[in-house]
Amino acid sequence: MASSITEHNQEFFNAAAHKWDQRKDLQVVADQAIRFFKDIEAFSADAECLDFGCGTGILSVPLAPTVKSILGVDAAGKMVEVYNAKAKTLSLSNISALALDLCVDADYAQISSKRFDVIFTQLVLHHIENVPLVFERLAKLLKPGGKLIVIDILKDENTHGGGFAPESIAEYYHAAGLQDVVIRPQALEMEREVKSLGEVRKFPLFGSIGFKGASE
Repeated sequence: MASSITEHNQEFFNAAAHKWDQRKDLQVVADQAIRFFKDIEAFSADAECLDFGCGTGILSVPLAPTVKSILGVDAAGKMVEVYNAKAKTLSLSNISALALDLCVDADYAQISSKRFDVIFTQLVLHHIENVPLVFERLAKLLKPGGKLIVIDILKDENTHGGGFAPESIAEYYHAAGLQDVVIRPQALEMEREVKSLGEVRKFPLFGSIGFKGASE
C-alpha cells in the first residue's frame, strides 16, 4: 500500500505532467545534467539505459540519439503518457516508458530480470521515502561493470534540512554494493522560488557515479 507521501507525490506529478515541459528551471538543470554526463563519459553508443523517475523524458529525449536504448520508469502515470507521446511524435523508437514505482514489490518485479549498462536519475531521490531500498534495487538492475548516476539536491544552509550530504550518498552507494564512487558537490545548480521568503534562490546539486563490480 502506498504511503500518504507517495500518494501525494503521484497526485502532484500527475496533475503537473501536461505543463511540466514548460518549466524553464527544469530545462536548465537538464542541460547541465547532459553536460555532466558528457564530462564523466557516462554513455557509449551501445549502452542500454534506465531513466529512473523519467518524468516526461527531459533527459531521455536528448540522450536517445547517443545510446542504444532507454527505458524510462516513473510512478506518475500521466508523466509516462507524455513521455511516450513525445517519443512517438519525435520518432524515437529506442526509448519508451512504463508507469512503475520501484519501491513497490509488484512493480519492481516487472523489470527485475532486466539489466542495464547505465542507470541515471535526476532530482528524484528527495521525493522518495526509502532511499536505501532504491539504491539496492537499482544496483541489482545493473549489468556487471554498469554505472549508477545520481543527481540531486546537496544539503546546505539554504535547503533547510532537505537534500543530501555527500557522505550519506556515498554510504547509499556502498551499502548497495557499488564501488569506485565519485561525488561532485555543486556540480550543478538549480534556481527555485522560496515562497516563504518571496525570493528566488540558487540551490547546489551534486553529481555522482558508482560502478557495479565487473565480476558480479
